[in-house]
Amino acid sequence: MLRCLLICLLFGLSSCGKSSPAGGADAPRVERLGEPTALVGQATARPSTTLSPWYGQTAYDPEAPAILSDQRQAWTGAAPLRLAWDLAASTQGPRQLNTAVRAESTKWEHAWTASVFWQEESGEVQLLWQESIAAQYEAAHSPSWNAAQVSLPQGAGTLILGAQWENPGLAAQSGLRVAWQRPEVFPSNGARELPDIVLISIDTLRHDVLTEMPQLQALMDEGWQWQEAYAPSNWTLPAMASLFTGLGVDEHGVGRGPFAASATGKAENRAFRSLQQVPTIAEVLHAQGYATGMWHQNPFLEAWSGLDLGFERYVRCADRPLSAAADAWQWWQQQSSSRFLVLHEFTPHYPYAPNWQGVPDPLADLPTASWFGADLTPQERMRRFSLPSEQQEAVRARYRHQLHALDQALSDMIAKLRASSPQCVILIHADHGEELWDDGRFEHGFGFNDSVTRVPLAIIWPKELEPAVGHGPAPAHHLLTLCLELLQERRGLSAGDFPQSALRSTSGMAPQGGQTSLHIGAPLYRSLVGGRSWSATEGWEDLPFDGRGSQGLEAQLPLGTAQQLVELGYTGEVSD
Repeated sequence: MLRCLLICLLFGLSSCGKSSPAGGADAPRVERLGEPTALVGQATARPSTTLSPWYGQTAYDPEAPAILSDQRQAWTGAAPLRLAWDLAASTQGPRQLNTAVRAESTKWEHAWTASVFWQEESGEVQLLWQESIAAQYEAAHSPSWNAAQVSLPQGAGTLILGAQWENPGLAAQSGLRVAWQRPEVFPSNGARELPDIVLISIDTLRHDVLTEMPQLQALMDEGWQWQEAYAPSNWTLPAMASLFTGLGVDEHGVGRGPFAASATGKAENRAFRSLQQVPTIAEVLHAQGYATGMWHQNPFLEAWSGLDLGFERYVRCADRPLSAAADAWQWWQQQSSSRFLVLHEFTPHYPYAPNWQGVPDPLADLPTASWFGADLTPQERMRRFSLPSEQQEAVRARYRHQLHALDQALSDMIAKLRASSPQCVILIHADHGEELWDDGRFEHGFGFNDSVTRVPLAIIWPKELEPAVGHGPAPAHHLLTLCLELLQERRGLSAGDFPQSALRSTSGMAPQGGQTSLHIGAPLYRSLVGGRSWSATEGWEDLPFDGRGSQGLEAQLPLGTAQQLVELGYTGEVSD
């Protein structure tokens, strides 16, 4: 069969696609291969995503798998498929190919084979890697990625990625959709020129609970931290869009659609707005040569949000502390270029410690699932979540219990990352806090008091930043833009065209707040106020709730993802 495959590859091998090196400081070391020549079949560039039945749901159940969805930038097409790239001779010694392959079809009746070939300039073809994938008749979830990490010859030649049915008699037949992760070629032993960056974003972390997380607080004490950092919104989607773009919630337009004229009491169709045609910091880092990967646990951060832009790996994980640790660590070790790793942790988000039996859960018997999604007045929401003081304290205890578990899990993961990369930049962030009846309200998404909008914030860069504390209101969503500016000043990295960070003094020697204004808005639920603003002259001021919602474009589910959801039994239709 191998002889047959080689003959098929050699037949018609005339010209191949050229590779395109990455820009920026890492350009001599990382080749991100551009558009291939399709020797057999046709290829389309788009994200390809594995999906489990837990996709789009909260997944804190112990039965939930660690990885719920895994999106990668890919070349996709119908098998038989042969994609080829011409590579110049390596001037940096041994080199390695990193890619992966999967079937996008959820069911197929015959085994198929994925292969990596190398053709010398002399015309000789070598098989470097091959994986046989068995027939799949039952589709409980979409097929996973099969990693292909292959040592490449140093001389000039042609890299060929192929997929076809394993049975030679079926080799020419179509009927199977295949995705090859966009291939990248690295020196096997190159030194990283830019520091690694690790962003730890913790969902629903209040500013006043770090006493419950002593190891995280000790880490923050090593760098710059802000005592009065404020999130730009009171829920995840617009807050994270601001972090990734440096823009305020009114500028990027990401969030929910308009509210009904008055509360209906029924489930809302929120018509969420996604990030579209706005540059992201991940895109800038990727263009500078960074390997980019994000592991998150929040359904609001699925790829439909647009926050996946710039990430080579974009992974949704189970809602357990550091459920992504093993997979993220494996990715971290596989990269030869500088790394930008994002870990967004759902803990300590509601439901607090759902599998903990230490303290009874007063919320367990309430129909909270239907209430959270209902269009209620603020007063009705307060009434439905009204509990006696002793039950409120039991809920707080469960919230604190999650913090302890997360603190240990983060400490273990960060210790591994720092051991492998002692000079890595670590960013500590929270998208918003949580109201635990501070003003008589519960949860987040509608209130704008400090328990919901004031968040922990820090940047740690050993030997570059001396410990310092910033005071005065400061925008939490400027953390990544600050990181870019520091990298530009000290390592020559291009910072891109983002708003200037307001998290430090003009000298750059210490963080400070005290910018002229802050704006917080874009609520998820109907609210008594629409947000609040701060200015150095007027202080804090409540903003009116006008029901407009966010002004961006309505989110659309990617076609490939929608197709797989239908094949897996989800309801809905797919259209081009």
